[in-house]
Amino acid sequence: PLEVRFQLPQRDAFELRRQLADSAGDMSSITAHLSVPGLAGSAGGELAGRLNFLGSRVDTGTSTVQASATFDNPDGEVLPGQFVRVRLEGLKRFDVMAVPEIAVTQGLMGPRVFVLDDESKARERTVQLGDVAGPWQIILDGLEPGERVVVGDPAGIEPGMEIDPVRFDGDAEQLVDDVEEAEAQEQQEQAEAAAEMSEGAGDAPAEGEEGAQ
Repeated sequence: PLEVRFQLPQRDAFELRRQLADSAGDMSSITAHLSVPGLAGSAGGELAGRLNFLGSRVDTGTSTVQASATFDNPDGEVLPGQFVRVRLEGLKRFDVMAVPEIAVTQGLMGPRVFVLDDESKARERTVQLGDVAGPWQIILDGLEPGERVVVGDPAGIEPGMEIDPVRFDGDAEQLVDDVEEAEAQEQQEQAEAAAEMSEGAGDAPAEGEEGAQ
C-alpha cells in the first residue's frame, strides 16, 4: 500500500476531529481519493483509499493540520515523491447554513436564491457561497435562520411571483433526481411534439399543387 501525507485546512481538521469524536474515532466513513496528473488507469486515474491519521497540532505558518491516508498502489503506478492531489469524501459540516445546490442560480449581482416573504411571494436574495457538500450548498452569508427558501427548480421563477409552498422533507438527493427526471420528461415531450409537427408538415400537399397539369 501507498501512504500519502497531506495538509488539511485548520477548519476542516477541527470539524473532522468533531466528526470522529461522535463516531468513537471510526475513520471508515471517510474515503480518500488520490489523483495524479497523467496517471493512466481505471476511474479516470483516481485511486481510492482510507484516512488513517489526523494530527493534533496546527502549523502556525500555514494554519493546517497534517493527515495521512493509505491507498492500494497497483503496479507501483504512483512513485515516492510524486506530486498528487488528495480529496476527502464523507466529511460532515457542523453549525452551518445550507440549501440544496439546485436552489442556487446566478443573478446579476452574483449567486442568488429565492426566499418567500410573509405573503409567499418570491424575493431574490444574493448570497455568499461556501463549500459544496454532496447535493448541499453551504451558504456563508445572505440568509437568516428561519427564512423560507425556494428549494425546487428555480427556472421560471421571477421576483414577486406568488408561490404555493410545500414543506421540504430534507432529502436533497431525491429533490435533484426529481427535478432531473421532470426536465428529461419535458425534453422528451418537446422532441415528440416537434417530430409530430415535422411529420404533419411533410404530409400536407404543397399550395397550388392540386390540379396542376
